[in-house]
Amino acid sequence: MEIIIQTVRDAVSIKNGFFEEEDNVFAYTREFHCLPFTCYLQVNEALHLIQYRAYFTFTLRGEDEVRFREYIQQVNYRCPVGSFAYSREKDEFRYKNALAFGSERPTRNAIDTLIDISEAALDEDILGLIRAHNGEPVENA
Repeated sequence: MEIIIQTVRDAVSIKNGFFEEEDNVFAYTREFHCLPFTCYLQVNEALHLIQYRAYFTFTLRGEDEVRFREYIQQVNYRCPVGSFAYSREKDEFRYKNALAFGSERPTRNAIDTLIDISEAALDEDILGLIRAHNGEPVENA
């Protein structure tokens, strides 16, 4: 498992420079269209997964929350992998994705791809999510 952890550490280091590491979690900050997201990769030994997560904290209530959740549902429907969510309890907008590796050791290329496709999904959909957050009708976002 240490080889997998080192491979994830190398991938995060090369792609993002500074990161924090604790208990198989590699966290860093990344801006998507000027919004600072906390991103992290976590090696889950029990489930044989590398999980990618990104989140941004803000508050939505009432019609804004309904519209935002409706837009998230549309985005998730067309996403081939990964998903977006909004947690009212934490006032947190999240994106999550994962790479299951079973008994095989994931390659550096597979880990890079997990990061790249996750960040591409955020980059592609964040502007529409901002428009939905700002009150635009879902069909225009």
